[in-house]
Amino acid sequence: MAQGVVQGFTVWARGRAALEPDVVETLTDLKGTYLGDAAPGRWRSGELRELLLEVIPRKVTADDAWYASVVPTTRAFLTYLHQHGQLHPASAPLSSLLAELDDVAGEFTDAVHDPARFGMAKSLLARVGLPAGQLMDQESLDEAMARFNALPFEERDAALGQFAPTRVEEEPGEDEPVVLPGVRLAPTAELAEAARSSRTIVELEQLDRWLRTGRAVTGTGVLTLKEARSLQVTLGWEAPDDAESAPPDLDDDLPRRTARSARDMPRLDRLWTVAEAVGVLDVHTTRVYAGPARPVLRALATRSPGADEKLLAFWQQAFDELLLTSQPLPFRIGVDPHVVLGVVMGVVMHGLLTAYEGDECSVAELLDEAFQDVAPGEIFVPEAMRGVVALRVLERLGQFADLGAVAPIAGAAQPVALTPLGVHGLRTAVVARGGEAPAVGDVAGQPAEVAVDQILLAGPALAAELLLEWLGDRPRGEALAEVMPVLRGQPAALRYRVLSLLVPLEGVLDELRAIAPGDPLLGPLVLALSADFAALAAVAKRFPDGPDDIDEDAVAQLAVVVQGLAWRDLEMPPAYRRTLVVDSLARAVFELEPPVRSGDVDADHWSLLDEATVLRMVDCEHPEVDVVLDAI
Repeated sequence: MAQGVVQGFTVWARGRAALEPDVVETLTDLKGTYLGDAAPGRWRSGELRELLLEVIPRKVTADDAWYASVVPTTRAFLTYLHQHGQLHPASAPLSSLLAELDDVAGEFTDAVHDPARFGMAKSLLARVGLPAGQLMDQESLDEAMARFNALPFEERDAALGQFAPTRVEEEPGEDEPVVLPGVRLAPTAELAEAARSSRTIVELEQLDRWLRTGRAVTGTGVLTLKEARSLQVTLGWEAPDDAESAPPDLDDDLPRRTARSARDMPRLDRLWTVAEAVGVLDVHTTRVYAGPARPVLRALATRSPGADEKLLAFWQQAFDELLLTSQPLPFRIGVDPHVVLGVVMGVVMHGLLTAYEGDECSVAELLDEAFQDVAPGEIFVPEAMRGVVALRVLERLGQFADLGAVAPIAGAAQPVALTPLGVHGLRTAVVARGGEAPAVGDVAGQPAEVAVDQILLAGPALAAELLLEWLGDRPRGEALAEVMPVLRGQPAALRYRVLSLLVPLEGVLDELRAIAPGDPLLGPLVLALSADFAALAAVAKRFPDGPDDIDEDAVAQLAVVVQGLAWRDLEMPPAYRRTLVVDSLARAVFELEPPVRSGDVDADHWSLLDEATVLRMVDCEHPEVDVVLDAI
């Protein structure tokens, strides 16, 4: 709904003097984030005042031309909503909204230039002497963070403390279980071999051998400095002869002159924490001994089903430790460290889940999403806080890479990618906590109903792969004749998902047109898919090298294709149109429980309806007509 209203205004406003469509997108984003109302057509009394005098000055960094366009663009947008019947009935009258806008117009310019109203980003950048917009590369960020961390604690607290995020009190009850798409798992022997060769498992085995019959620890349960340095030499992190003089790498421990205990050696401390959690260590007063994991580590060279299962169970303990726990921040930052660590772990988890689902998402993109409640869209991100989170996220992902669960990540611009071992680990963790993460099997040679069930479990990339495997070298017509009755029994959304995978395959669309004409359900749907496919091909021809400079008309056309509504302008029998109206709405309300609200379904779907259409639905042969009528 929001996208349709804003896009409509954007098309209308393009080229009109003094209007900046980005202002409307920013206003609606801010209204949803900070006022709790994402509906772009609903404007209550007081909301414009709060957005223009409080939220925008605090959250938006822009040039004077953009600021100058805010009031005239907002006035034009409100008038546009009223004239096009899109001003929500719950809104204040247009005359009241325009009067409120006139009241704040004079204060707005002063407000956006008043340092007292600046948010976290502007305040921090001013504190380290950098203008807004300069912290866009890692080198600049590192330099600014170093300067900021060199400030006295009191100054850091003054800069950051007022922006401390508040902890949201959750309602009692359990979290919703995680539901993941189906994946293919590598064979157990292959997974065990990957675990066996991972850097962390190798280092834990070296640690176990180094322990021998026990080593000295302090009264707080950490290695003495002498023992810690001995272990670092054993692990190959320091050379025994020149360890005192060699400068540390970025990932190595702090220089010895600053290390007062093994806790001051971050790399060693991280390994020690994992080792303690998975049973490699057993600390007794002033000595540490090998723990219950020693038999598994001593049997690493053994290749057998039993040894592989035990190794994977041990590896899973290490994976769960990284997934579910965090290490304290090594410095003060002036805000609640639990909140910051919660953001870090949330970003890491989101990255792993996104990679599991087959999407490529970089650390920088994950951070943008994590900070969108602070600065949605193009609004400036608080770079100092973002820098703290980014460094900790990269550190934790580096630990997952050492464990063999993700591909090594060199920087924030690189996407997070799970290895087959990482897919196994994340799936095991989700299932163990009551989530759903099905494993997909082979479909070649299987009956159509079995193949369709497997395809619907999988994410888009794997689903397309499974479909091709099931089709194999058989004649397309024969395979489609087998699968069509199975699809007819699926809900509209799932049927459309499989057909959308079939249509792009060479020759399939012609076969479907030959099979479906007499079918009252599939005949109209094949016609609609043909329209979607033709519209998508037309857009692709205009942009053969990619969508980087795609225009607004093409974006609108693509949106129609994505929604499956390209059929709306086709000439077709009334019965076909009724079936497609019901099918489109059945997909739109799939898994939504009545009553379905206007914001739950895109405006283009609601535009299919009028009183006569609703009445005619009763005679439609679509099997989900009752579901759609309930939703309406």
